[in-house]
Amino acid sequence: MKRGSDWQPLDLTRIKTSTLQKRKSKVDVSHFASPLPPGSLFKGLLQSLPQTLAAADFKEIVSCIVAAAKGDKMVLWGMGAHPIKVGLNPIVIDLMERGVIRGLAMNGAGIVHDVEIAMAGKTSEEVEEGLGQGAFGVTKETAEFINGALKAGHKTGSGLGEHLCRGLPIGYPPDRPCRHRHRRRPYPSLYGWLHYRGNDLSRLSALRFPRRRFGGWGLYQRGISSNLARGLSQGPERGEEFRT
Repeated sequence: MKRGSDWQPLDLTRIKTSTLQKRKSKVDVSHFASPLPPGSLFKGLLQSLPQTLAAADFKEIVSCIVAAAKGDKMVLWGMGAHPIKVGLNPIVIDLMERGVIRGLAMNGAGIVHDVEIAMAGKTSEEVEEGLGQGAFGVTKETAEFINGALKAGHKTGSGLGEHLCRGLPIGYPPDRPCRHRHRRRPYPSLYGWLHYRGNDLSRLSALRFPRRRFGGWGLYQRGISSNLARGLSQGPERGEEFRT
């Protein structure tokens, strides 16, 4: 091991410098944000964002979605659980109702959180508090319903999305105003929206859906039921406690 006195200064004689004007730069002032004048519309807010990193990506994806919707193209929305957990379900539902989003694909965590929103209007646990006590991810109603839908889908060979919608126990806010006098408005769940609107559930596993209001909608979950339920329903050690 070298001692401190054995270290030699770095040799800087081979370093070549360049001028700031000739050097390639990723950001210039044309990319900067603009102050938003009072009374501006949301379009103005978008245009005022900087043309860098996440802001640039956001504006690009918005432009692509708008172009696809205007051109009657398929917009298949793939997402995990966080859009649900941070309260964006009403926005996604509005885009579905207006025919912008025409297909929706979620992972398992998204299913869990959306089902809990549909049933009780609340979701998401504190990991640190529950994990050490063995109390994380063991909610009875959630496990029983989802496992039951998986088993039903396995028996019929249909998709998980279809069976989640068919048997979903819809919850209703006690003091929420109703848009229709004869129907109460359910919690803003994505699966619950399909159930509430009475869509053609036979189309739920298709990749493309007809573009008509409230019709032919679906969540792209085909193929999940058979494979996952096979492991959940074999023997008492796997899935027995959640049998419905």
